[in-house]
Amino acid sequence: MAVVDSGPWYKALEKLDIKRVVISSDIRNYIEMWFKAFKRRIKVFDKYFPHKMGFVQHINNWIDMYITYHNYIRKHQALKSYTPYQWETCIN
Repeated sequence: MAVVDSGPWYKALEKLDIKRVVISSDIRNYIEMWFKAFKRRIKVFDKYFPHKMGFVQHINNWIDMYITYHNYIRKHQALKSYTPYQWETCIN
């Protein structure tokens, strides 16, 4: 299933027989902010740690590191400057 806004490209999903749900606010805003941050970090990471051989493994390693950073190190303003891990284990 794909979460989409009401853009015209969703017709491609129909042709591929992929189910979709249209969300144009609320959780969609958080998802878009996350992907924006993710893309920005990819550019920074690749600048300092360029690697062309074994590209798929390189990306998988980077995603693992980003998830660790995002959930255990980076403090989130929406969570009162706690990390998601701190928020789930210590605060709630």
